[in-house]
Amino acid sequence: MKQHKLHINCDLGEGSKNEVQIMDYIQACNIACGGHFGDSSSIYSTLSKAVDHELEVGAHPSYPDVENFGRISMHLDKEAFYSSMRNQLDLYFDQLSKFHIQNNHIKAHGALYNDLCTNDELCSWFLEVINPYPFKTLYTPFNGSLAVLAKKLNIPVSFEAFIDRNYNQEGQLVSRSLPNAEKDSLEAVYEQLESIRLRQEVHCIDGTLIPMKADTFCVHGDHSLALVRLQHLKERYFK
Repeated sequence: MKQHKLHINCDLGEGSKNEVQIMDYIQACNIACGGHFGDSSSIYSTLSKAVDHELEVGAHPSYPDVENFGRISMHLDKEAFYSSMRNQLDLYFDQLSKFHIQNNHIKAHGALYNDLCTNDELCSWFLEVINPYPFKTLYTPFNGSLAVLAKKLNIPVSFEAFIDRNYNQEGQLVSRSLPNAEKDSLEAVYEQLESIRLRQEVHCIDGTLIPMKADTFCVHGDHSLALVRLQHLKERYFK
């Protein structure tokens, strides 16, 4: 596996037209496995490209909501939640078994990712349902409920920060329904990365600074500027 000074991950297998180009600039990909997008064919295709690029790969389950791309919270009972997670992970690992590569991580998607920051019961369900599946680490936000519970259970975690999105003072991503949810320039993306990487802090939309640690940084692969942002980071960082 290639070694890099900076670890960037990207959500892929979501229908992006430039996945192959994006893979030239990242170290890991989180592959949609049917909850918000994807099927066996798209999973296999994305895995194949990731193997060619020597990327770390991980499962990217979500609420079962293709219509809203997994970006709206759903209130599922325990049985329905377990069934959905298992279906998605089984689909992903069935395709992964066709390659000579180990699964590196699991990362929740969209509204599920956000809800796992604060909902202790949901965190317990999620950790229980993913436990039988092989993964080296769990991508989590810094100090959210999922990270806290995972550490108590001795589950390895990698803190993740988003460098193309804004944060509020609670340390959560600003809702996509608000006009200031995203970074508005390439320079702002780079500055957020450097603030977290070097000073372990992030500027919130209200002007405050809060602690933020990250082992891996995410750029959203479904955004129209994803490739441009990644190219800019390479130009600025890998000099």
